Amino acid sequence: MAGKTACCCGMMPWFKEGAPLRYPALSENVQTEVLVVGGGLSGLLSAYFLVQAGVDCVLVEQGLLGGASKFFGGFSCDGGPSLTKLFSLYSRENALRLWQSICQTVRDVETFVSDVAPGCGYKQKDSFFFTQKEENISDMKEEFRLRNFSGFPCEFIGADDALSLFSFPVCGGVYVKNCGGEINPVALADGVASRLTLCGGRIYEESSVVSMRKKNGNFFVSKTKNGFEITSKAVCDCRGVELLKRYPGMGKRKTVFSLCSDAAPNLSGWPGRCVMKNDEKKRPLFIFGADSERVVLQGEESGILTPSGGFHGIETGFLFDVKKESLKIQAEEMFLGESLSFPFFGAAGMVCTSDGLPYAGEDRNLPGYYYVCGDGRNAVVNAIHCGRLIAGLYTGNGKETSDLNASLFSMREPE
Repeated sequence: MAGKTACCCGMMPWFKEGAPLRYPALSENVQTEVLVVGGGLSGLLSAYFLVQAGVDCVLVEQGLLGGASKFFGGFSCDGGPSLTKLFSLYSRENALRLWQSICQTVRDVETFVSDVAPGCGYKQKDSFFFTQKEENISDMKEEFRLRNFSGFPCEFIGADDALSLFSFPVCGGVYVKNCGGEINPVALADGVASRLTLCGGRIYEESSVVSMRKKNGNFFVSKTKNGFEITSKAVCDCRGVELLKRYPGMGKRKTVFSLCSDAAPNLSGWPGRCVMKNDEKKRPLFIFGADSERVVLQGEESGILTPSGGFHGIETGFLFDVKKESLKIQAEEMFLGESLSFPFFGAAGMVCTSDGLPYAGEDRNLPGYYYVCGDGRNAVVNAIHCGRLIAGLYTGNGKETSDLNASLFSMREPE
């Protein structure tokens, strides 16, 4: 799959809520302090926080703003790695700092969107991380123990208690209050883009960067597909899957398939319409709400859906039918007795990092070249987190970078 470009296709309900804002294609050579490449949430938020820090920015996107992130309308503290996994990878101190940072950013979303994109339909939700396998109960109890012992209040829900709460079988799970959310990702992207341009940032759609070189060791010259050049002091590359060509060890290509129902306001067996994630490692399932009435299920597969090549050689239309039916069966098993229809289905390519955390930093071998890979499973949270971090790294704001665990991110430099 090397060299192929990931694509997004299909339809989700929030795509219909008004046409997306459109920005011109680049039509002349331009100069800027920082060029941000990629107009998904990671790129938009990186540009936004740079501009807020007083940095002149140009953002270019090969297609339309939003990218794959427009499929990710749910997020939670459990959208990334578990605390147990962080403890297995890092020291206790660093694991706790990372977990605290994730939880804090989840809770910061409300303040951020109320200021930048108040019309994006944000709703705070609880989070539920669960297993349906008896053999995994001990791991789930250890996750519960670690969180409570480390000062992160949560509740363990066993199989007996789950019977009265959920419409599907649960062997055990960790329930966290107010540490998740649902959002309209298209409206969020539009709101950030509007604020970015109001603050002086420049956005160009349908302006793919095809080459990039550093000239005289002082500045970058990036050439777009439409033949124009952008000269910049620094570059922030936020192209997700495209970053794997430069950093193969950053993560793996994945395709997320999303299934969304019609309105189901009286759905039972789903307390508070919390954001739910199971503990499956190969094919995790993520469930959240949309407009507080719809059900969205998301599943993953290794590999990338491409515009021309389908998926692992399978024709796209056939694959869509198979994945849609698979997710529909899972939905029917989870919400037994409910009459649900699922008219919305789509797929988006993304990068899943090995530990479920985003990458953000400066390439030590190419000063001035910054990168952001948000790990799409928790796109909203990771984009805000990394956008702040990049702005802090570039401007040298020591407090900002310290608060956002810059040392931990640099410790995970991509290979």
